[in-house]
Amino acid sequence: MWAVFNTLASNLGMTFGGVVTILFTVASIIFMAKDFTIGMFMFILTQAGIFIWFYQAGLNYAVPLILFFLGIVIISLNLFSHLKQAKVGGFI
Repeated sequence: MWAVFNTLASNLGMTFGGVVTILFTVASIIFMAKDFTIGMFMFILTQAGIFIWFYQAGLNYAVPLILFFLGIVIISLNLFSHLKQAKVGGFI
């Protein structure tokens, strides 16, 4: 299985980490097509998982970390807009 990723990465001229990050980002975008909030939570979870994996493996973890923080900012802005539309005393 690792040979498939390494072959794909070498054919694209990318690193292994870049291919994994792009694949999981595309998978999260598929979740966002149904519901944006659930898709963003999946995006945050997958990027956090990739960051932990790359950090432990000694790979370049900067891109997943930046995408993780970007996802947190986007989901907080999305939830903030929903919070402003909620009625007083209503459930969020």
